[in-house]
Amino acid sequence: TPFTANVSQSRMVMQISVSLMTHYDQLVIDNVVNNEDAIRAAINEALSETTEAEVMMPNFRQIIEERVRIRVNAMLERLEDFGGIESVLFTEFLVQ
Repeated sequence: TPFTANVSQSRMVMQISVSLMTHYDQLVIDNVVNNEDAIRAAINEALSETTEAEVMMPNFRQIIEERVRIRVNAMLERLEDFGGIESVLFTEFLVQ
């Protein structure tokens, strides 16, 4: 399901779909699946911090990817004692 978030202090809206990448074993995948609601909340929180100034930056997607990756790993570490997400891949990305 795509994520939709308002750009902070703006009329702009982002809609993205993501895939999470890990080089670790099935345990990381199971942890993501078992904690899907918490992971989705972490991603929504990370997206809600996006500002219009960031949207205009040339490396905007890398900024968002890093922010989402850090938040997802922090949530997994809190819930499962191990993160393991190495990359966030955007499969859809729209800013209006």
